[in-house]
Amino acid sequence: MLLKRLNEIWNTLAFRLTLLYAAIFFISTFAALFVVYLLSSSIVLKLTDQELLNEHAEFSSLYRQHGLAAIINAAAIEAESEGPEKMFYRIFSRSGQELAASDLSAWGDLNPTRTGVYQLSEKDNSIFLSLDIPGRPYGLRVMNASIEPDLILQIGLSLKKNAYFLEAFRKIFTVSMIGVLLIATGVGWLLAKRALSGVEEVSRAAVQISGGTLHLRVPIKARGHEIEELAQTFNQMLDRIQALITEIREMTDNIAHDLKSPITRMRGIAELTLNTNTADNNSRVLASSFVEDCDHLLQMIDTMLDISEAEAGTARLNMKKADIAAILQDVMELFEPSAEEKGLTVSLETAKSCYASIDIQSFQRMVVNLLDNAFKYTPSGGSITVEIKNSETGIDIIIQDNGIGISQQDLPHIFKRLYRCDTSRSQPGFGLGLSLALAIAKSHGGGITAESSAMKGSTFTITLPNPT
Repeated sequence: MLLKRLNEIWNTLAFRLTLLYAAIFFISTFAALFVVYLLSSSIVLKLTDQELLNEHAEFSSLYRQHGLAAIINAAAIEAESEGPEKMFYRIFSRSGQELAASDLSAWGDLNPTRTGVYQLSEKDNSIFLSLDIPGRPYGLRVMNASIEPDLILQIGLSLKKNAYFLEAFRKIFTVSMIGVLLIATGVGWLLAKRALSGVEEVSRAAVQISGGTLHLRVPIKARGHEIEELAQTFNQMLDRIQALITEIREMTDNIAHDLKSPITRMRGIAELTLNTNTADNNSRVLASSFVEDCDHLLQMIDTMLDISEAEAGTARLNMKKADIAAILQDVMELFEPSAEEKGLTVSLETAKSCYASIDIQSFQRMVVNLLDNAFKYTPSGGSITVEIKNSETGIDIIIQDNGIGISQQDLPHIFKRLYRCDTSRSQPGFGLGLSLALAIAKSHGGGITAESSAMKGSTFTITLPNPT
């Protein structure tokens, strides 16, 4: 279940836009901070080099004033003051001979070749090298500089301060990037949801409209030209669809009205034939069959007109607060003889009283249609249960049977007019009972849902709003 939910989130456009925005923002910020880090490293190293050059300038001045012995003595004092693990001094001849040195015990093997003494040419004033020292977490910066043509001053300075500074920078860098990632994800999600809010409204409207709410329209708001144009085009399409549906329904209703008159006249002629003494037996049988067929046609036309009125909201409903439990009890009593004849167990599970605002006549017709279906498709020895439940939003009337059920292929279409499942074609009916029941439920502000599996029975749930 969790994997399915994660897959659904991954496939949403909002998530992908958020991911793209966060990735772009994160990479851009990372690149910017990385450049700052490199520049900071370079600046810190230059400051270190400048510190070494300042030391060289002081020793050069001291050499010119007091000679070699003075700078050897000053170097020893300076190295001892700073500490042998932080700084050292050495003086070499141009040939690479070491003339004097401070304590080098903290630095291991620092031979002239490794420390760059021979790399300093007579034309160079100074050269700088960075060395990694085994066993130490930080390196060493070495400067070789000429004091006079024959003397080279070498100063080594620990990069511990630089390492601490850069380590602090890296920690700040890491924390900043985590913060940037979180902020970028949050801002990206908000921007994506805002950008797609118009599309989501169109999608929600489409879902509601597919359920029959054809009057719904997407509100036009200032959310960008593309979204406004999409909403406007969608609304225009809905206007056209609703107009077409209205025209088709009006045409169907007109045809139904127009058919009633000739069918009624034909039925009257057939009845007249039945009442005529001169008619032979065959004519009477044919007339009787004709009257029966006319009655079926008239019943179907009346039912279609009732559905149209209920769907259009023009049906005359006498709404009043009534006890649903008592009405259902009366309806169930009507079905008791049929239940005994067929060997069915019928039960009503409800509280003592349960009130809703309904038109009693149309409500009874809706329940009768659903119960009639349950009786038709539940074999002998089966059971039918009617249950009433109170919910936060209203009242649920659940009609459940253990009959032949409805296949998953037919289930989405059972409320359509004139639709009949393969298993129901052998039973009498027009395929209008469920359509009428749903139209009545909607005219009461409620609805009907169905759950079923082939050979496992069906459950129809009528939902009615709480009485006002």
